[in-house]
Amino acid sequence: MKRFIGSRKGEDATIGTLATMIIAILVLIAIIGTIVLIASRSDEATQNTLCRASVILRGKATITLMTGVADMEKLTPIVCKTKKLGTLKGDREGIKKQIADRAARCWWQFAEGSVQDIFKVEREEKACFVCYTFTVSGKLDDGTATPIKFLNEPIKRESNNISAPEMINYLASKAYNPAIIYGGGTKNYYGAIYDFKADAGIGDNDRVIKPSKIDAKLASGYIMDYGFTLTQDQKDEIEQAGINLQKGHVANLLLITADEFSAMDPSDARGIIEDAHINTNESTYDALLVMVDLKNHKIRVHVGSDLSVFIKDYDINQILESRFQVAEKTAADCSDSACVKKAIGEATRLSIRDISRKMLGGANAIPGVSPKSYYYYLSNEGQTWPVVDNIRTEHTYVIAYVGVSDERFSATWRPIYKALNFIYDTPDDDPLSFLNWFKQKLTVDRPQMVLITDVNSVGNECTQVV
Repeated sequence: MKRFIGSRKGEDATIGTLATMIIAILVLIAIIGTIVLIASRSDEATQNTLCRASVILRGKATITLMTGVADMEKLTPIVCKTKKLGTLKGDREGIKKQIADRAARCWWQFAEGSVQDIFKVEREEKACFVCYTFTVSGKLDDGTATPIKFLNEPIKRESNNISAPEMINYLASKAYNPAIIYGGGTKNYYGAIYDFKADAGIGDNDRVIKPSKIDAKLASGYIMDYGFTLTQDQKDEIEQAGINLQKGHVANLLLITADEFSAMDPSDARGIIEDAHINTNESTYDALLVMVDLKNHKIRVHVGSDLSVFIKDYDINQILESRFQVAEKTAADCSDSACVKKAIGEATRLSIRDISRKMLGGANAIPGVSPKSYYYYLSNEGQTWPVVDNIRTEHTYVIAYVGVSDERFSATWRPIYKALNFIYDTPDDDPLSFLNWFKQKLTVDRPQMVLITDVNSVGNECTQVV
C-alpha cells in the first residue's frame, strides 16, 4: 500500500505559532500573578501604581493567532482596591483639596481614561469602579472664593454643603501636584526608554559621554550632537520644536546624542536636567530631555512632572515605538553606518516633533483654565469631564472611575474601518496613522470620567459597579 506523506512545513509553522502563543500566555499569567501578589501586600502608593499597571496591561492583552484573535482580557484582572477614607478632617478648603487629590489619583490609576471599554460592558451600559469612599461631618466654614467661576455658585455658602459648582470651580482654579498620584511622594520626573534594533557600527574606540560631565552651556541651541547623528535639516527642525515649546511656555528641550553614554538610568537623566538647569526654576519641572545612545541602541525621553498634563508616559512609549520601528526597517536596507545614523536621526526628529506637537496641542485646550489645574487633568484637556454632585455633611460619598462601551464603533464603523484599512494597507497598530485617528474618534460612545456622588446615587450614573 502506498503511503502519502504530506509536507510538514505548514504544520511546523502552526506548531511554532502555538508554542509562541502558549509561552506568551504563561509569561502573561506569571506577570499577572506577581502583580496580584505584590498588590495584596503593599502600601497604598504601591497599590495605586500596580492598579494602573494592571489597567494598562488589560488594554494591551490581545494576541493574534493565525487569522483569528484570542482575547486575553479575562485573564488580566484589574488589581485595584476600594479605599475607605472615613471622615475627612480640616476646614472647607482643606476638604476640597483632599477630594480633588483623590479624584486625580483615581483618574491616574485608570490611565486617564486611555483604555477603552475596560470593563467590557454592553452598548447602553456604564460600569463604575469605586476608588474611594468618604464622609464630611460637622459645620463647614465659608472658605475662600475661587478666582475662576466656571459655574455660578450659590450666593451664600451653606455650612452643611459644598455645592457642585463650588467644587467644580475649585478644580478649575487650583493647580494639582502630580506627586499626589504617587502617594504624596517626590516623583518629579517620568518618561520612557526604547531599545531600537539599528546598528550604527560604533566600535570599541567610541567616545563615551558621562552624564555627570555634560555642560549644557556648550549646547548649540537645544542640541548636543556628540554622536554626529543628525543632518542639518534634522537639526533645524528640532531647534524649531525647542523654540516653539519655549515660546509657548510649555517645556525646555535638550537633545543629546552620543556614541555611547556611560549610564542612562533615570537618575542619570535627572542629574543632567538638574545640573544643567533645564527646568525653568527650582520649583518648576518642565524639562524635556532626549538621550540617544548609538552603540547600545537606546533612546531615553525624560520629562518633568509638570508636563504630565500634556503628555503621558504611555504616549511617549507609543511615539518612540512607532517612529523607531520605521527606522529599524530603513536601517535593515542600509549598506553603511551613515545611512543607519540618518535613519536614527530621522526617527529622533519625528519623535521630538510628535511629542512637542502633543504638548503644544494640549497647552491651551480649555480657554481661561490653567493647564496645571485639577480640572484640566481630570478632563483630559477638555475631552471629557468630571461629574460632581453636591457634597453634604453626614452623608457618604464615592469617588469612582466610570468606563463606557465602545459598541458604537464596533457595530457601525468597524466594517468601514476594515474596508479602508484593506484599501490603504495601513498597519493596524500604528498609533499615528490616519485610520487609527479615525478609529479613536469613533470608538468613544460616551467619555470615560471621574464621578463624585452620594453612595446611594451611584446607580443613577452606573448600570453596574465592578
